[in-house]
Amino acid sequence: MVKKKTAKKKVAKKKTKKEKVDEIFEVEKKGKEKIIERKGSEEIVISNKNQVEQQNKLLKQILLWLGFIIFLVLAFTLISYLRTNFKYDDVEFEVVKDSGGLIFFKTSLPVVQNGKDYNYNFYLRNDPKELQKVRFEGELNIKDFMVMNYTNEFSCEGYGAIAVTNMNSLYDLIGTKVMKDDNASCDEEGRYMFVKILPGDKTKVEQFGPSCYNLYVKDCEILKATERFMLETFVKIDDSFKDEP
Repeated sequence: MVKKKTAKKKVAKKKTKKEKVDEIFEVEKKGKEKIIERKGSEEIVISNKNQVEQQNKLLKQILLWLGFIIFLVLAFTLISYLRTNFKYDDVEFEVVKDSGGLIFFKTSLPVVQNGKDYNYNFYLRNDPKELQKVRFEGELNIKDFMVMNYTNEFSCEGYGAIAVTNMNSLYDLIGTKVMKDDNASCDEEGRYMFVKILPGDKTKVEQFGPSCYNLYVKDCEILKATERFMLETFVKIDDSFKDEP
C-alpha cells in the first residue's frame, strides 16, 4: 500500500523586527531592596501595506454600519414624535393614551398662581384636525363674564356634564366667570359673553351678537361643539401671548 504524500500548506510568516527592551524593577531580599536591570529584545510584527488597507477598510465598514444604526434610531424617534405631537394654528398638542386605552389630545396653558408659574393641562376627546371641520361662523370675543345656558336634553350619557365642566374650567382659568341664567339673553353692547347650547341638524358654532354664540348640537355631539369652541379659545389665548411685549 502506497501512502500518498499530503502537500503541506505554506504559512506565510509575518515579518518581524527586533527591538531592544530595558526593564528595571526592585527586589526585596532579607529586608534589603535591590534594583535589578535587565536588557533584552523582543520581536515586533511589522504590518505590511495590505494589512493596513484591510484594517482601514474594516474600520470604515464598522463606522458606516454604526452611522446607519444611529440614523435609524434618530429617524424612528423623529417619526414617533411627529405622530404624537403636532400643532393646530400654532397651538401645540400631544396625543396621549390613558391606562384604559382612551386617546386624548393634550394641550397646556401657562398659569401664574401664588407667584409660581406652571402649566395647566387640558385633554380634548376629539382630534383638533377633525374639530376644524366643525364650522365656526364669526369671531371669538372673550369677556370677563359668560352666561352659558343649556337644557338637560344634552346629558348624552354623561358627555354633557363633561362638556360643560371642561368649558367652565377653561374660562375660569383665564379669568372669565361663568354662570347659568335662563332669563339672560345676548347683550347687544357686548359687555359679557352669552353662549347657548341648542339642538340642530348640524353641529356648528354660530355668532349672532358682539359676544354671543349658539352652539348647535346634532345627535348628542355636544363634545364636538364645546371642544370646537374651546379650540378657538386656545388659539385666541395663544395669539394674545404673542402680542404681549
